[in-house]
Amino acid sequence: MDIYKLLDLLEKVESDVSGLYKRLHEEHKLNKEAAEFFYNLHMEEESHVQIIRMERRIIQSAPKVFREAHVNLSEINSMLENIANLRTAKLALPELIGRIYGLESSPAEKYLIDALKDSNDELRDFLIRLSSSFDTHAEKVAVFARKLGVQIEDIQNRYMRKARVGYGEKVLINQSLAVKGVDISEGGMFLLTGRTFTVGQHLSVQFTVLQVPVTADALVQFVIDEVGMGIRFENIQDSDRELIGRYVAGRIEEKGLDKHKRILLVGNSRLGGRDLLNYVNELIGTGSKVLDISAFEDAVNSLRKGLDLSCIILTIENDLDPNYFLLQFLPTMDNYKEVPVVVMTNNHRKEFRELLIRRGVKRLLVRSTTSPKRLAEEISTVTA
Repeated sequence: MDIYKLLDLLEKVESDVSGLYKRLHEEHKLNKEAAEFFYNLHMEEESHVQIIRMERRIIQSAPKVFREAHVNLSEINSMLENIANLRTAKLALPELIGRIYGLESSPAEKYLIDALKDSNDELRDFLIRLSSSFDTHAEKVAVFARKLGVQIEDIQNRYMRKARVGYGEKVLINQSLAVKGVDISEGGMFLLTGRTFTVGQHLSVQFTVLQVPVTADALVQFVIDEVGMGIRFENIQDSDRELIGRYVAGRIEEKGLDKHKRILLVGNSRLGGRDLLNYVNELIGTGSKVLDISAFEDAVNSLRKGLDLSCIILTIENDLDPNYFLLQFLPTMDNYKEVPVVVMTNNHRKEFRELLIRRGVKRLLVRSTTSPKRLAEEISTVTA
């Protein structure tokens, strides 16, 4: 994707979150602690917007130096949809905080930032300032939730968004404009559009599900300029909604999306940014949630928070590699004693590979010859 469009998308995410917190600050003025909490988050997100605008000016000064970056838009679409829902939802404060925790712990912004960072070293320092705030924001929300006595996991489970699966078919808007669908749920769709629509605009859409024509009234929930928009079905026949439900259920069963695997992928300096992104995108495409980390210290800090993981992927080249020490560290933590570990390595020494197996590694893969598809297949096997 063109780097300017990618920065525009990142700015939209930050601006939308900032606007959400500003609105919540206004709505909770009678609760001093809550109002201050939302205001501080709003100001921090505003500072992120300024960082992104600074990055754009740097690129404009020497455009030929910077490269395009490739991202998987599914997480971004989901995050923008959640922001749009929270802007209109009328929720009690405990429920609201639970939903916001899900927003702040979303990997969407991280994928965007890592795509830019890994393809353009010149932006690295600026982007690190953004990415360093992710865990901080999620932790701030968690601390505030504990003050309110909120059980975050319960709320997350109850408000889990409806299953969304790929849908690459033609969709007709207002009986005149043909566009391509990206994904669909019982609640709505994300569409690639060649023209600009506005948030809140009412549309009519026609499309086919399981070879049956469907017509629905829809509301534009969010727009990604020059890319597409998310729509929510406003008026659709029950039979058509049930039809979409069957389609979604079938795709989920077909791809195993109902397992919701959570994977930690810890890279190193030898695993290039593009290769890492390809692995992450392939795993996301199989329905997994992926947290990818390159720094040993960041991995340890994340693990100490008690992540709910289905699998851990480590890149290890020798017994002095930081990730080898991470492999030794895992059995000391109760949360990860039973979590399968997959190691990618280019070290073919028999003694070293046997050492990894003795350390509890379930799969050893040759990093230079393991394709993203092969990795996803191996992960599916070890987590079955």
